[in-house]
Amino acid sequence: NNSCSNSVTVVAPDLAVSKSDNVSHAAVLGGNWTWKLHAANSASNAVATFLNGDTILSDQLDNSGNLAYGTPTAGNGTNITNIAGVSCSVTSNTLTCTATSTVVVGTSGSFDVTFTVTPSAIGTYTNPRSGGSCSVDPNSVVPETNEANNNCNTDSVTVSAPDLTIGKSDDVANAAVTGQGWNWTLTTSNIDAAPATFASGATILHDDLPSGLTYGTPTVGNFTNVTNSASIALAACLKPSRCL
Repeated sequence: NNSCSNSVTVVAPDLAVSKSDNVSHAAVLGGNWTWKLHAANSASNAVATFLNGDTILSDQLDNSGNLAYGTPTAGNGTNITNIAGVSCSVTSNTLTCTATSTVVVGTSGSFDVTFTVTPSAIGTYTNPRSGGSCSVDPNSVVPETNEANNNCNTDSVTVSAPDLTIGKSDDVANAAVTGQGWNWTLTTSNIDAAPATFASGATILHDDLPSGLTYGTPTVGNFTNVTNSASIALAACLKPSRCL
């Protein structure tokens, strides 16, 4: 009975981050979307502690100049101590979340960072940008069981825009005699995959008509894939040569 033994189990957290958007990877010019980073500690027996000044998250965003980024916010915390200490900002197209005081990501803990993105041009935008990175604990200040899974996935959003066209035709083969009437038909089409949305009060089309003619009441119809067509209102003639 002169021998003894003792065992010590060393544990560590395991941080990972994933990225997603709320528009199923497709947006229309004039709208926006939200990118979300979900950071989590999958360890059930160890916490991740970030001290004041430590970088918690970093994401190198698209730098084409075609995207405007909203203010990122941290929230939706689960088993997080002091989530208010997670301060996030976008500077020079890089998102950085820093601990302004001690932040503890507890066992099986997680939180989200979200921010809006507004495009000014069509195209496909990938986060992180080409050659860029996105990771949790990018400076490896927290010892982990697996340091190889700290990078987030890429997420792309394709921005498209409608392409409206209009054509005009008559029903007299471009020839009529005095006293004979005819119909003019204006056909408006969207030849792109993105929808064209008109807010209440917006002018959909106008036509500067020639003077010296008497015009009947215009009608709209023959709709194909038009939502809320009953809300298209035809205004009266503002002057004899122009109807809206």
